[in-house]
Amino acid sequence: MSKVQGGYIGSGGTNYSASGGNLVTPINASANISGAEIAAVGFIPLTNNFSLLGKFGGTSITESASINYAGGAASVNGTRTAATYGIGAQYYFNSNLFGRLDLDSYSVGDSSYSSRVDVWTVNIGYHF
Repeated sequence: MSKVQGGYIGSGGTNYSASGGNLVTPINASANISGAEIAAVGFIPLTNNFSLLGKFGGTSITESASINYAGGAASVNGTRTAATYGIGAQYYFNSNLFGRLDLDSYSVGDSSYSSRVDVWTVNIGYHF
């Protein structure tokens, strides 16, 4: 059995401030990531309720980060469109309610630099 899934990827933004200690001046940093994915998901049923799954598709992810301090500032921004893949397991608690554990691998960066990021997700779903 296979399905197509789509989704939003986002961090909601992160901010960090530090001062004191060995720092001469306060430092402020921020980071944000957002994007979209579409993937085909194949399932291998092991029992009536439990399946293993594999996923392959594509993502477009935009990330930005900046740091500000009294001596200056630096920032990076990039968008990367690339393949994504993952593995996981799914368990049906009843005919509609299921739980799912996924390990997905995404490519982030831009046209001159990229890196892979692995993300664990735990999902609860309901089929109508």
